[in-house]
Amino acid sequence: MASFNHFVLLILLTITLILWAEAIPSKEEKKEMERQLKAINKPAIKSFKLKPTTVPEWITGNNTSGRFGLQQEGISCPDGTVIVKRTTMQDLMHAQRLKSMGFDGPRPFLTERNNTDLNGKFYFAKADIGPASFSGVKGNINIWKPKILQDQVSLAFISVGGGPKEKFASISIGWMVNPSLYYGDYVRLYASWTIHGSQTGCYDMSCPGFVQVSKTTPISAILQPISIYDGPQYELRLSLYQDRVKGDWWFAFKDENIGYWPASLFKSWRESNNANYASWGGQVYSPVTEKAPVMGSGHWPIEGLKKAAYVNGIKIIDRSGTVFDPEVGSVKLKPTTVPEWITGNNGSGSFDLLQEGISCPDGTVIVKRTTMQDLMHAQRLKSMGFDGPRPFLKESNNTNLNGKFYFATADYGPDRFGGVKGNINVWKPKILQDQVSIAYIAVSGGTIEENLASISVGWVVNPSMYSGDHVRLYAYWTTHGNMTGCYATSCPGFVQVSKTIPVSAILQPSSIYNGPQYELRLSLFQDRVKGDWWFAFKDENVGYWPASLFKSWRESNSANHAFWGGQVYSPVTEKTPPMGSGHWPSEGFHKSAYVSGLQIMDSYGTVFNPESGTVKLPVLDLTQPIESSVLSSLSEACKEWGFFYVTNHGISKEMFSKICSLSRDVFRVPLESKLKLGPFSYTPRYIASPYFESLVVSGPDFSGSAKASADVLFQDHHKPELRETLQEYGAKMADLSKRLIKILLMITLGEETGKRFYQTEFSNCHGYLRLVNYTPPHDVEKQKELVEGLGMHTDMSCITIVYQDSVGGLQMRSKEGKWIDINPCEDLLVVNIGDLMQAWSNGRLRSSEHRVVLRKLVNRISLAFFLCFEDEKVILAPEEIIGEGNCRSYKSFKCSEYLKFRQSNEVGKFEKIGYTVTDFAGLTLAQPDDP
Repeated sequence: MASFNHFVLLILLTITLILWAEAIPSKEEKKEMERQLKAINKPAIKSFKLKPTTVPEWITGNNTSGRFGLQQEGISCPDGTVIVKRTTMQDLMHAQRLKSMGFDGPRPFLTERNNTDLNGKFYFAKADIGPASFSGVKGNINIWKPKILQDQVSLAFISVGGGPKEKFASISIGWMVNPSLYYGDYVRLYASWTIHGSQTGCYDMSCPGFVQVSKTTPISAILQPISIYDGPQYELRLSLYQDRVKGDWWFAFKDENIGYWPASLFKSWRESNNANYASWGGQVYSPVTEKAPVMGSGHWPIEGLKKAAYVNGIKIIDRSGTVFDPEVGSVKLKPTTVPEWITGNNGSGSFDLLQEGISCPDGTVIVKRTTMQDLMHAQRLKSMGFDGPRPFLKESNNTNLNGKFYFATADYGPDRFGGVKGNINVWKPKILQDQVSIAYIAVSGGTIEENLASISVGWVVNPSMYSGDHVRLYAYWTTHGNMTGCYATSCPGFVQVSKTIPVSAILQPSSIYNGPQYELRLSLFQDRVKGDWWFAFKDENVGYWPASLFKSWRESNSANHAFWGGQVYSPVTEKTPPMGSGHWPSEGFHKSAYVSGLQIMDSYGTVFNPESGTVKLPVLDLTQPIESSVLSSLSEACKEWGFFYVTNHGISKEMFSKICSLSRDVFRVPLESKLKLGPFSYTPRYIASPYFESLVVSGPDFSGSAKASADVLFQDHHKPELRETLQEYGAKMADLSKRLIKILLMITLGEETGKRFYQTEFSNCHGYLRLVNYTPPHDVEKQKELVEGLGMHTDMSCITIVYQDSVGGLQMRSKEGKWIDINPCEDLLVVNIGDLMQAWSNGRLRSSEHRVVLRKLVNRISLAFFLCFEDEKVILAPEEIIGEGNCRSYKSFKCSEYLKFRQSNEVGKFEKIGYTVTDFAGLTLAQPDDP
């Protein structure tokens, strides 16, 4: 990728003049153009967006360089109006003629510098970035007026694009000289967009798509003055950025918003709501019979500033709104995004690195050459049974024919996250030649067996790997379930960037029993733009592992397990070596080894303490036998928290993505249309919360319910995919919920009794879907207090199954009143016990309070499925549930009565958020069964 202060466009000189006859459209073509004109030149609409919800920090209102004006050709707009250029038949004929010549618009994402087909030739010079998810680009484009022929084109651009090849969509803005499209050879401001791999789209406003909002800056305006060779230089300050709430893409000129392309245009970007390619540069076109025209100034980069054209001031916005410069050079020297914990301060105790004579000149980094002896040491260790740290062992004692592993760890997961840190207490345990003692921080992702990938950093004493029994800094990575990977740089993978900290450096001094203590302040964090994983020591970046190494993490772009702790290894014939200080935790600080300062960074950059802000919920894997240990952990979680995860549930990621995309379509419909659905189907904002709205799709006929809503919302624009997708999803969720009920009954009553009660009590349960959209306030990231998207409540269901998108925000409340994050994790659904199940189980299964908090300026989509008893069902805990000698906790009640209690007199308005089944039917004193 190219990157620079001033990016200079290449030149193609000399021109030949060829005249073309004006093409005359056929009768059919003319008829089609008339149809297009009617579609394009609609009557002016009364209202549309005049400004975006979110704006990049670079929009300051200041021009960068050189003053120039716009020739608007007599355009003047009264207050309260905007510029709308009416497309003429001649405009369409010009565009059609260019297309027939082979020029169908800018091609900023060409990969070959010379693209020639039967009709014409394209040449370009550019800098680009991608694939990476981002939401905005800017740059200052040097303006020139190249001399070209009638059928040639020369342009300079900023572009964004995304989507698969056949659905690739792009937006391009900049200046252009195009005599065949515009009148004369003026330099004009232009905008172009395409979808379906350039099959659909157009210039400026020559087809429906771009929405003009500026009353002063028309697209296609003439730009003047122009840069002069070795004289004054003029620049266009241009931006393309996405409204991170609405999804629309905005075009800004000199920091004034000219207009936007609605999010609905770019379906290939919809799932990620971001572009993933950007390009800045220049391009020329000519028919094959003509010599290529001039690009930019027509002079080569070697001539320098004021002579060769350039693009400067290049910036990118990542998906969280952070602005950064594209990377410099071919090897990254620093990450694009950095956790807030990187402060430059050491954690505790001062110690040195023994670098064994290593000294690096300025502009270089440490590169340790791997020797034959290094490989022989590693091979010997592997043959002994030690193939590297194993931070993700499940049993404290792992012994095979070759050796023994023991460990002590704190762990976090399964939850998606983007960084971990900790301060590791440094000791020098006494061990034998073939033994190993380690303390580490580690992250991992992927399936446990074949695709597990991990990174581990910390200190190690390993005489067989290194010379002597020194305590050394180490880094280790694996993929394919520990089949691929290595220490430090002993195989291709880790990229060293520090010139002062080599991996494998000797650490000194070490902690002393009941004396001074020393710590390693270590971090592993992901560059949230590039996806690379960085290793930081005392807040200095040591190096990184490129994202491409970890294919099992690529889809989620995150790890999902973290560990902090220690581990030892010894051959089976030897006594296990000491771990850490060799003393038990009961002896306390200064005597027992520790890891302190544990922190997690979520995928949006938010830092939290895993010791106080999260809880490890069990994961029910539906493809595995349900063993006694699984039932025990589920039973404990349902009693204590009322929440657990389920995986391998039979619903694909593609289906979740499709429903989320359809949900966004639903919630983009104007409010007046959504209100026509009525309160039983649609809950608008400011009822349950100012930020919450939802659509109910009732079962078991999810298709019919979805169709009824779609007919009202989309009218003539029928959406069969909404009906079909929700029917399939609803049916799968109904089956899944009933399967989970059977497992919960097995936990509570045992297998045989559980089966009997399923038939008599739960066989007539029904379910419904609720599609939910949370729209945060515009200042959500600046507010000191947490913003509740939906306040504390319990669910009026037997169980609820929730899919939450990557934004997260779901929290459950502990019995002590503490709020605990339930972070989204790919492939996992959240299951929680509802009020009806709590009452039926006499409180043995807990329906805990939960809420949704909004932290980021991005809409949150969730899909909730509620399995409920039939309305006339009388709920009364069976005697088998209560047990001999125990008291009944809830009186009998009819489901419909409880629903009325939870709703106000105004149908559909939830005033009693925060009320529970205990408030309605709880018995405060030990009472006999109701008559």
